[in-house]
Amino acid sequence: MLKNMDSPNTIAGIRNGRIVIPQGVIENGFIRIDESKISEIGSSEGILNNSDGKIIDAEGKWVLPGFIDIHCHGGKGRDVMDGKLSDIDTIANYHASGGTTAFLPTTASSSIELILQALDAVHQARVYGVNGAKVIGAHIEGPYFCYAKRGCHLPKFVRNPRPQEYNRILEFSDDIASMTLAPELDGSESLIKVLVNNDILVSIGHSDATYAQVLDAVKWGARHVTHLYCAMSTLVKNGPVRISGVVESALLLDELTVEFIADGRHVPPELINLAIKAKGIDKVCVVTDAMRGAGMPSGVYTFGPSDGQEVLVQDEIAIMPDRSGYASTVLRMKDLVKTLMNLVGLNLTDAVKMASIVPARIIGVDDQMGSIEKGKDANIIIADDDLEIAMTIIDGVLL
Repeated sequence: MLKNMDSPNTIAGIRNGRIVIPQGVIENGFIRIDESKISEIGSSEGILNNSDGKIIDAEGKWVLPGFIDIHCHGGKGRDVMDGKLSDIDTIANYHASGGTTAFLPTTASSSIELILQALDAVHQARVYGVNGAKVIGAHIEGPYFCYAKRGCHLPKFVRNPRPQEYNRILEFSDDIASMTLAPELDGSESLIKVLVNNDILVSIGHSDATYAQVLDAVKWGARHVTHLYCAMSTLVKNGPVRISGVVESALLLDELTVEFIADGRHVPPELINLAIKAKGIDKVCVVTDAMRGAGMPSGVYTFGPSDGQEVLVQDEIAIMPDRSGYASTVLRMKDLVKTLMNLVGLNLTDAVKMASIVPARIIGVDDQMGSIEKGKDANIIIADDDLEIAMTIIDGVLL
């Protein structure tokens, strides 16, 4: 929800655009918008001639469904773990400029007090709105991780799930869309089952689980895998025996959807293509995993809370100070779609699908957003052939 739904930038329609819809592309198409919803789509602009309100001329540019980022920590110097509504507002506004029209503000491993503070900020953002990408709900990433697969999360905050703690988190269950955890930890079975009962998506990540342990997690209700190939187990040889891990499980099991950090660095193009071939494009989405250094000058920034892991931001990458691994990203969704097209070799419609309707389906909001269809939210972006964003429209309001 935007803060000001009665904005003078409320629009009635879009004309003269190449509109990407589920069935293909409408050349020289139009979209009519009524009360923040898409009410008509067509290949003739005649219906807009009698419209009252602001009509946008797309000037032949691409008209795309707004991108949905289900894993985003921060941007423009702010992080969700800073714990204020103003922080989420800044993040939402910055990522909207990169084509994101809805997202999941994502927490990091920290004290229970700071996690709860972040969740309260997410709750406020959902109630009062923000000046940017819509806040669908929170993604809880950590602290229930395998210590050896913690990535850039501070080791002192990594721990096993215990009811006396996670029940406090679940007091915000209506504001939580997903949680990433390691299913092999003591206590994870009970947590997964509680999350499923609260309609919260359970995602496997930062995990050293074996195939057998992933199978158990799927049986308990896990349905997604966080940033595939990163911070997770893969095939190992123990004497004469080979043991598969989370990577192989994610590729094999039809019950699991997956996400990538498609920045051209975390995961090489051939591994993205492998996952698309194994899973099918409708089960694979992209995420920014962006941190507070996104949109900021080169320098040192913290991942997660203000006293979190220091990260070096330089040359459009975020990396651990010892350069032992990447630490989140400093990108926006448009950059990921460009990677899918330019490095992975996907066409525009498939690349856009992985940034819009697929993540919408994964978190269960595809009936409201994720594609340009009649009755859905008017969350739309207009972009040129280089996928530079010319306009971002959220709930029918031009930002």
